[in-house]
Amino acid sequence: MPAKYLNFDLLIKREGKAYTATVSASPAGGDRSTTFDLPFSDLELENLRLKITRGRAAVRGSTQVAGDTTRAFGERLFSAVFSGEVENCFRASLNEAANQGAGLRLRVNGSAELNDVPWEYLYSPELDRFLSLSAETPIVRYVPTSHNVPALALVPPLQLLVMVADPTDFTRLNVEREWTTVRQAVADLEQRGLLVIERLASGSFAALQQKLRRTPYHILHFVGHGLYDKQTKEGMLVFEDSNGRGRPVSGREIGTLLHDYTSSLRLVVLNACEGARAPVGDPFAGVAQALVRQRIPAVVAMQYEISDEAAVTFSREFYGAMADGSSLDSALADSRKAMFADGWGLEWGTPALYTLSSDGQVFDVQGPAGGARALPRPAAIAPPVHATATAPHVEPPPIARPVSVAGAPTVAPRISPPLPAQMVTVASRLVSAVGPSLLLAAIFLINLLETWADARLTPTVSDRALTAATTMRWLEQQITFENHDMASGIAVYGYSLAYFFLFPFLALAVMMALARRRDPEPYRVFALAIAVDYFISFWFFVFFPVPERWAFPQSGAILLSDLWSSNLIEAFRPMSALDNCFPSFHVSMTVIMVRVCYLYDIRLRTAIAALGAMVVLSTFTLGVHWVPDMVSGAAVAVISVCVAKRLHTWEISRRHLV
Repeated sequence: MPAKYLNFDLLIKREGKAYTATVSASPAGGDRSTTFDLPFSDLELENLRLKITRGRAAVRGSTQVAGDTTRAFGERLFSAVFSGEVENCFRASLNEAANQGAGLRLRVNGSAELNDVPWEYLYSPELDRFLSLSAETPIVRYVPTSHNVPALALVPPLQLLVMVADPTDFTRLNVEREWTTVRQAVADLEQRGLLVIERLASGSFAALQQKLRRTPYHILHFVGHGLYDKQTKEGMLVFEDSNGRGRPVSGREIGTLLHDYTSSLRLVVLNACEGARAPVGDPFAGVAQALVRQRIPAVVAMQYEISDEAAVTFSREFYGAMADGSSLDSALADSRKAMFADGWGLEWGTPALYTLSSDGQVFDVQGPAGGARALPRPAAIAPPVHATATAPHVEPPPIARPVSVAGAPTVAPRISPPLPAQMVTVASRLVSAVGPSLLLAAIFLINLLETWADARLTPTVSDRALTAATTMRWLEQQITFENHDMASGIAVYGYSLAYFFLFPFLALAVMMALARRRDPEPYRVFALAIAVDYFISFWFFVFFPVPERWAFPQSGAILLSDLWSSNLIEAFRPMSALDNCFPSFHVSMTVIMVRVCYLYDIRLRTAIAALGAMVVLSTFTLGVHWVPDMVSGAAVAVISVCVAKRLHTWEISRRHLV
């Protein structure tokens, strides 16, 4: 990775139907120009966009056709722009940079109609590589201004604010997936104390202004829809109004809002998930340029939709490098190479960097990387004061916020030596798992108490239970498995193993797998879902008791597991009362396990689903549950997971809004 970069500034202007590329400054001099025509039509550009987005990591490793097309496109673009004097100047600049042990930063300043051109795929036939895929030749969309914004001196952690706008009258976004994607990407940085992430509960423009007024942030990460206004030729982001409907806001308006917070806000990341981009034009490019003109030092705009997997890789590497004090060029090069190495197709070219920083340095990170510990933040502070271009204003930092404008001394509180990274990670996971584990333990104890009381306060099979069982029998009709003699002896052993042994083993394995994850959300949602499920089921157990199918006197059946050993049900009974049949807690807990595993893409989720299906089937085959028990148990499970996710989201939002 180059320790420094030299700038190669390329200004592109339209003159009639052609374009003129001028080298305004470079290590080999300036005032070199060439005239060229765009080597592709608007239709070819749109087809390229479709090939890149459709041939992405969803079909991992099958992007050869799209790769060849993109390389051919990048080579045609390079040959058109880098010809004549510009080509000679570029070669000489590369040699000069190499002699100085530096990289060559290609800063492109193009006309507005060139916003859609993916300059990040420029391919040099002589170098035989994409320029932006190497840290030696990063590509920047440069927006020159008369203002010089110095790097912000700070002590970690970086403060990251995530905003997801999901208006009801636009294509709905998977808000939780987008939030989970960013959280997963920066989980390790959080644990190391390098970054603190918060989510803005509302998607409105006013909520963003209020949040920025109360708390200083270093990075804003926006996920949502982008539009391009053909009449005004402006890019727009779609926020939410007071009714949750879409409110398009132009880049100029957004820049006006963010302008007053540039004393701390140094980076904006614009990301569109699937279906959240205008079909024609690149609205994020227009917004990015407008923000940079309002002295936001840097904007990273995703020029195409990006897959979840590639987004995780990008955010992890990019934010991690920024927290370590890397320049924008180095950080973006790291993230591109990481996406390329992980096999995410051509998505490494999706991020486009717009900046007014001459050296790519927007943060001056103080102290050893990773050696800082996350510090408490004030609930609210006064709005940051804008620094003028001639005399930067020095804002005295609060005690708990060791941040100052560049040029002023940064006074940080004494920080105790951190634990080794592995110990911090283990401790963090243990702390995250304590709450859900205590909740599950409480549910288990309450269930034991309820089962103990049920056996002593009511007859084993009450009149209400017999009435309910008669109703179940009528509902089930001929579905009831009455002729137990037809059951295979081998099947009896298999289903008995599933009901009595596989079920608790599977539950314990899923709990451990969720508890060990870096992201605590899956385990918390799982525990909350179990709690909601038991809360719903408890009232049926107490006021609508239903005996197990084999215990209904008119069935004339036995519990098939007794063919193996009657001791099994006797050992299980303290945790499951005889009349706690409706809804089936066996079924509901199994469905919750499977649903959470698929919701958060847990490994071996298909195997867990197959084993869970065997557990569910065993409850009917052995003669334990009625069909309505099983259907109601599955329904309660689905409802419980939905409620648990809502509760978790509400709690996170409430915590961030305090």
